[in-house]
Amino acid sequence: MKEKLKPFLKPVLVMFAIYLIGISAIIIANVHYADDVARTNYGYAGWSAFSRYSSTALSHGIHADNYLTNIAPLPQILASLILAVTSVMMVCLVTSKEIFKEKWTKWILRLVAVTPLAFCPYMLECLSYQYDAVYMALSVFFAVMPFMFYRKKKWQFILASVIGILGACTTYQVSVGIYPMLMIFIVMKDWNENKIKNKEIIKNILIAIVVFVVTLLVFQMIIMRPKDIYVSNEIPGISEFFPSLFSHLGHYLELLFSDFRILWLVLIGIIALSFVAMFVIKSRRNKILATILALVGVAAMFVMSYLLYSALDKPLYTTRAMYAIGAFIAIISIYVVSGEKKGLFLAVPVVVLSWCFFSFSFTYGNALHEQDTFRNMQINMVISDINEIMNDGGTRKIQAIGQIDFAPAIKHMPEKDYLILRRLLKPSFETNVPWMAYRLTEGSGLPGLVYDPNVNLVNSDLPVLKDTALYIIYGDSDSILVKFKGEEFNIWED
Repeated sequence: MKEKLKPFLKPVLVMFAIYLIGISAIIIANVHYADDVARTNYGYAGWSAFSRYSSTALSHGIHADNYLTNIAPLPQILASLILAVTSVMMVCLVTSKEIFKEKWTKWILRLVAVTPLAFCPYMLECLSYQYDAVYMALSVFFAVMPFMFYRKKKWQFILASVIGILGACTTYQVSVGIYPMLMIFIVMKDWNENKIKNKEIIKNILIAIVVFVVTLLVFQMIIMRPKDIYVSNEIPGISEFFPSLFSHLGHYLELLFSDFRILWLVLIGIIALSFVAMFVIKSRRNKILATILALVGVAAMFVMSYLLYSALDKPLYTTRAMYAIGAFIAIISIYVVSGEKKGLFLAVPVVVLSWCFFSFSFTYGNALHEQDTFRNMQINMVISDINEIMNDGGTRKIQAIGQIDFAPAIKHMPEKDYLILRRLLKPSFETNVPWMAYRLTEGSGLPGLVYDPNVNLVNSDLPVLKDTALYIIYGDSDSILVKFKGEEFNIWED
């Protein structure tokens, strides 16, 4: 066993180093990202509410306690390691395990090609969480892992698939779409190489489909907790299913095309066309059929990035729900660079795109720090004002609404090119994410401030206590309402 794993040690360490360097700016920023605020203050897990039971169970082991203290950046480091292993697995699946027995110059380009799996801008949100990062990365591992048993006995692949699909569903459900994506590619590759009989290929397809569908049904009917808040895991009725599916899928694609820079989209388009060309060049089948299959296969893998979430009654449109596209880019990129030497020029757009994503990870990490500094400045100003207001030693309920604006360095960036950056930098206060108010209650340490999510002070007609250029404080002897004057930016629907 040790000798079998030895060839994979070096590429895993290389990917681990690349991923750690890539998220170094995020780690250095040391920002309590979204849910991290509440978990840092209260030490709870809470993932089981969204049927992520594996995340909850594993968290108590990783944190070595039932109370989850902030152990950052350990979860992000572990996430990098898991993604490194997963990346090497994906290279093995797209090309061959034997490649890592060759000289490093034979496989290094494939490692460059697989980096969008982690550095796709959507995945950067997952790696920003000081608590969740490791479980989100683990869900990607679960989605890829079953195919390492694809060439083994059928029962081994079936068992691995059940474990992998349930593992992904109970850590972070977005990754489930990577399973059918990889299945489509492997079936295409088997047909194209003409090394396996068509009858065997069809049998493998049927096995994978049945296992996938049955396992998801078991999860939905037995394991999953119904949820209907800012996201719903209910499925529309038959009459509404397809209109809803196409509407949601269309919105995901709109977001993708508005989030990604023109250069990124052009490069992805070139890589997709290069994939088709390479597929046809390598084909041992009829070239016309190979061309048709390549085009249909690329489209099907792309759609799988968002198909499963699109089937929900109320899907999640925030950036962390869209990272499966990184797996799609990684698969077609690895295949393109694994061609013959005469097609090496096709690797150029792959390398350029990987570099763009790698570079953007530093832009994002530094922007995260800028925004956190700017946000904390305003919050500290509000806390100072509230401290003066609450000089009677009483208790007051508090609510915060509006938005803290983007930091000047971020506002000066071309909005068209950096819209995704604004979506990644979550607003500070939002009515449907009330835990952000903990920044004022728990973070301030002021005695007497109480946040009650069941109380809405917006329509209370409270008198103005202080009006500044950045915020307004309303209040009386029982309540305080803080309204920030920053630009409204809705990450949940836009």
